Amino acid sequence: MMLPLSIVGLLEAELTAITGVATTIAMSQSLSGGSLRQVVKIAYNHTDFVVKWHQNPPFAGMFQAEAKGLNLMAQTNTVFTPKHLHFGQKNGVEFLLMEHIPTSTPNATFWETLGTSLAEMHHQSNESFGLDDDNFIGDLPQKNTLCTSWADFFVHQRLAPLLQQIIEKKMIDTQTQSAFFALFDRMDQLFPREAPSLLHGDLWNGNVICNAKQQAVLIDPAVYYGHREMDIAMTLLFGGFHPSFYTAYQARFPLAEGWQKRSTLCNLYPLMVHLLLFGRSYLPQLLQHLQQLKTTI
Repeated sequence: MMLPLSIVGLLEAELTAITGVATTIAMSQSLSGGSLRQVVKIAYNHTDFVVKWHQNPPFAGMFQAEAKGLNLMAQTNTVFTPKHLHFGQKNGVEFLLMEHIPTSTPNATFWETLGTSLAEMHHQSNESFGLDDDNFIGDLPQKNTLCTSWADFFVHQRLAPLLQQIIEKKMIDTQTQSAFFALFDRMDQLFPREAPSLLHGDLWNGNVICNAKQQAVLIDPAVYYGHREMDIAMTLLFGGFHPSFYTAYQARFPLAEGWQKRSTLCNLYPLMVHLLLFGRSYLPQLLQHLQQLKTTI
């Protein structure tokens, strides 16, 4: 995959400043990306880097928000993230330049170490739920207006805005809408009271990399301060996390009783995100979760 020519010069100028060597980008190799984003590995001065870009993105500032999220997690000194080196835009192309992370196959202790590290990151707290800046989850805007109550934040900054979009797209019937509204009315009774935790915000298996030193590197964050069960629930939604991850997490920062049942509630949000981004194939799973909540919580 070729980089857009409009940003090659900018990238080479930045890489010259970083490496102290003036040369050209020698290679680009396609990597997996998001629904709108392109991702490539490039070689410059015998060193690999990663470039993410998108052409005419529907919302500006996506990569700037991603860079802020990576920095916020890295500053906790609890988890590893790729270093972002530069972001910019030219002629309708936004891009983000990052270090490349060589990968390896996880060993027996990889998931245990990740569980402990994530628990330590979740100990990083804030006075309010939310974040000073809005950001994105996937390619959807994510509002982070600060709230003192998790229930208020989860309803008004997460579920309700997406529900409105789903209703406008006529994806659900009035009975399902009523089920959501009834759930919103009960939300303050459904979660255990906890201080806000710094969350990755989009913690599925595809956003965890095992580097060459057997360290877990977290990528593509959608960070905010929220209820930590949100991160744990999402690890269960699509699977791929070893049982030792949960054992280690519980040993470091035990979850309140009933967290497994509440994962159904937490995962309404990522399922609504997937419904809006990828279409109606996610509707049955969303409706199933909503139905389960009538009897489990």
